[in-house]
Amino acid sequence: YYLVHLLISFTILLYFPQITEMAYFRPGSSGVYVNLLFFLLISLLLDIHHYRISRKELELTRDLENLSYHDQLTGISNRRMYDAAFAKLEKEPEDVMVGILDLDGFKGINDTYGHDFGDDCLIRMAALLQEAFGERSYRIGGDEFAVLTSMTDPAAIREKLDWMNRRLKEAYPDRSISTSGGFALRATGSDLSMDAAEKAADNALYAAKGSGKHSCRFADEIPAPQPGA
Repeated sequence: YYLVHLLISFTILLYFPQITEMAYFRPGSSGVYVNLLFFLLISLLLDIHHYRISRKELELTRDLENLSYHDQLTGISNRRMYDAAFAKLEKEPEDVMVGILDLDGFKGINDTYGHDFGDDCLIRMAALLQEAFGERSYRIGGDEFAVLTSMTDPAAIREKLDWMNRRLKEAYPDRSISTSGGFALRATGSDLSMDAAEKAADNALYAAKGSGKHSCRFADEIPAPQPGA
């Protein structure tokens, strides 16, 4: 709206002499010309002011939207974005590997080295996760992260986890920082719901923790939990 108004105002100013002639103003009626020109200039200045305000409001809206969908500490997508992507996959299925990951012994990391160091670990973990698995990487709470990836080859995923753990070891050579992950495949046409795939990935993560941490397990490698267990 404001851009159109600005364009009209500029056009009127550009062709002001021709417009006044078409309007049959009498020669010498300079007061009318001055008043019209003054009105157009004021209108133009107001349009510019309103346009600037609108731009600032739009930028603020975008910033707020970005904050609402991204984790403030790490900068990657947050739980809200994860839930939205999760719901979309429920409606529009695709071959997707659901992954749940966390930092091994994170409570001990905070207790031993302090929360600032713990935050640094989370930031680095998030950056590595996004580099390894792309934009569908999420921090979903505390030291818990999730991925929704079209990479369905277990060997390729293990390679990514090994790479992440090597990078963590390089970053913190004296502090044994590592990550473990559990993954579950939800194939197109499968009866497995997204919720069930997430639970299976979570169970695989617990299995990874039980097998010595800094490792990766897949849902189809471990026995399904028994009802009531």
